[in-house]
Amino acid sequence: MHCEGPVIFLIPKHMFWAERESTEPVRAVPLGKARKRTTGSDLTLIAWGNTVEKALEAIEQIGAEVSIELLDLRSIVPWDREAVEESVRRTGRVIIVQEDTENCSAGQMIITHLTSQPELWNEMVSPPILVSKGNVMIGYNPIYEYTALPDTQRIVAAIRRSMSMRGARTAAPVAERVQAQPRPLALGAAVAKTETTTRRAQSITVPVMGE
Repeated sequence: MHCEGPVIFLIPKHMFWAERESTEPVRAVPLGKARKRTTGSDLTLIAWGNTVEKALEAIEQIGAEVSIELLDLRSIVPWDREAVEESVRRTGRVIIVQEDTENCSAGQMIITHLTSQPELWNEMVSPPILVSKGNVMIGYNPIYEYTALPDTQRIVAAIRRSMSMRGARTAAPVAERVQAQPRPLALGAAVAKTETTTRRAQSITVPVMGE
């Protein structure tokens, strides 16, 4: 809205069905800066777009059972790595909610980033959970749409599943790398190997074009 070039807006249809009053002026959203919708210490919930509303409904349904911190990314490219990392370090648990398919998605990208850093992985007490649309096509019917997309109940189930994994924050074991030492060959075997190599060596003349 603040640029001079053409802009395309993709807005969830249900947002037009409810009346919302806003007295605040329209301000530009900084790219790469997440918005903290709720503050918590037990679990980090990451969402963006239409899934933020579903995440808020899940938090309201959970109530005081779990202290949840909800981060609204607001932008994917770039996304706020610093805010996500800081929150995951404190809570030790993370759930990502998206409307995209699981394969090759932004949620998978965030999980890969978190699990590829040993210092973050060591702070986590349960593996990351991705709540997303199934790898199916969405049919042209509201029933099919709501069935395929994440809903409040799926988010609540993911929260309780993550909280049920009450592991301790321990460093991941590092496998020791043992370099194999070369095995000495017997004298006879070394001589035989040398003779075999000599017999196999042949002189090859490559012809030149036109000969």
